[in-house]
Amino acid sequence: MALRLTYAEQQRVRSLSLFEPVAFHLLAGDDPGHAEVYAVRRAVQAELQAGDMLAGVARFIDYWSGRGAFFQMPADKQAALARLLPKVALDFQAIASELLGLADYRRIAMPTCRIGGHASPLAPHRVLAALSTTLPDQQTHWVAAGHMPAQHPLLVNPIIMGFINQVDALGVSFGPQSGWDADEDRAQPNAA
Repeated sequence: MALRLTYAEQQRVRSLSLFEPVAFHLLAGDDPGHAEVYAVRRAVQAELQAGDMLAGVARFIDYWSGRGAFFQMPADKQAALARLLPKVALDFQAIASELLGLADYRRIAMPTCRIGGHASPLAPHRVLAALSTTLPDQQTHWVAAGHMPAQHPLLVNPIIMGFINQVDALGVSFGPQSGWDADEDRAQPNAA
């Protein structure tokens, strides 16, 4: 969402902070991260179709938080998450259907902070790697955490606040092909 919004509304965004964006559509089909995350997508969809919401959400949560994480949760939380499985499947579908690619994101011309968790799965690391060759003005930070930044605010929040303060203090910098009024059509996604 942050990448899409920034692409469409660059004139309204001063900087971009990304914690392991789930832009899996950016990964090539032969990328090992692609295979990993789409195996989770297929499992979620199969369990949803079979009506086994607990198994589907367990597969999803365990992918992001480690094997067995789902069944360590209290039963009421498991049940609440299981009710969200249809939305999880829709989120996967939306990501896979995203039209913008790496070439489009090269047009994002603002300071960008990319953050990854050392304990996260391969796919979000591969997305960060793809974006590292794409976004022009960026910082990269790694934290001793997994994919859920809300579980690690003391690690993640200071990085984001420091980055925002740095952008505020130094002003916005732009890459060589950008500017506020350059490239008027950049807010429109490619039709192809």
